Amino acid sequence: MRQVGEVTAVHGNTATVKVQQHPACAACRQKCAIAHEAKEVSVVAENYAQAEVGDCVNIELSDTKVLKAAFLMYIVPVLMLFAGVGIGMWVGLGETKALFLGLLGLMGSFLALKFVVDPYIRRQTGYNLAIVSIAKQYDYKESR
Repeated sequence: MRQVGEVTAVHGNTATVKVQQHPACAACRQKCAIAHEAKEVSVVAENYAQAEVGDCVNIELSDTKVLKAAFLMYIVPVLMLFAGVGIGMWVGLGETKALFLGLLGLMGSFLALKFVVDPYIRRQTGYNLAIVSIAKQYDYKESR
């Protein structure tokens, strides 16, 4: 995943970068009420390019890392929900109790992601955004 942004602050080896958060339908050619929405968000990235405040930069995160993180955040909780319901039905609990067990599995997966997996991922170096190069000024303006 590569995106262009503007450096707003530098903190030692990291920098705060302002980037455009595009809506899910940004590539859609239909004209609807939400098609024009684009918000700016600030992210912290490793400053490998030695960018300074005001520079337009290319920030990057490995596609593999993005897919792994998305799998953990979206697929694992749903699998835990189904596993809880399946185990509840297999053990012979009624449908309501099995559903409750599935919801417990869902909540448990969210708690595990928040308090176990998230701190582990934050310690890994490959999951941090990185400023890989300084971009041309018009690149950032075109992405707006």
